[in-house]
Amino acid sequence: MTKIILTLLIASAFAHVDDKLDWSQSNNGLAIAIVASSNKPAINQIDFYLGNKGANNIEGVIQSDARCVLEINGQFYATDDFGGKSSYMPPGRMYGPILIRLSLFYKIPKLELNSVYPDKPVFLELPKGSCNIRVYYKNGISKESFLRSNALILQNTWPDRIRL
Repeated sequence: MTKIILTLLIASAFAHVDDKLDWSQSNNGLAIAIVASSNKPAINQIDFYLGNKGANNIEGVIQSDARCVLEINGQFYATDDFGGKSSYMPPGRMYGPILIRLSLFYKIPKLELNSVYPDKPVFLELPKGSCNIRVYYKNGISKESFLRSNALILQNTWPDRIRL
């Protein structure tokens, strides 16, 4: 009986968070949502959520910001991806918030699954004013593909660009 009540409480908490997120279109059941962390004074932290909106298990889910490529105002940024422990994600499950450590991301010329760390990396800087942000989550083990988030538009109100 206690296990059933605890399961219902956890499901209720996830449903509450799930309703407030702007989920992307699902790709084979997997969907992504991004949010700016509310407890920070500046745009220096973004979190993402993964959700299984389908009816089947999803293979190869790794809960790491290293699996992400960021797009900020049309410019792409990546970080080193060393993989990680993957697992099957059952239907109805949601993972998150998963921290995206913006200070680790460097500029890349285009969106690609396997970006190479440049000789002289240019690390992410947020421009002053409006920032249109998307996250591309790399999913899959044998056949990787990107899952694109909906856009998150944030205002950088600092007097100049922010080097994170």
